[in-house]
Amino acid sequence: MHSSNDYTATLDSKGRRKLQDERRMRYRRAIELYAEQRRLQAELVDDLDELLAGHGRRVA
Repeated sequence: MHSSNDYTATLDSKGRRKLQDERRMRYRRAIELYAEQRRLQAELVDDLDELLAGHGRRVA
């Protein structure tokens, strides 16, 4: 069985660059997705706080 290093060693420089770019893009998309999820979560918490404050309650 070949490791990923064995596989990339057999690629030419253009192939290695493409593989690295794909890996970088997956990583970047994961970071962007995580940031978006955190933003939406904060927005939901803020909305819940406002809703409960209107009913005389407070979320701790």
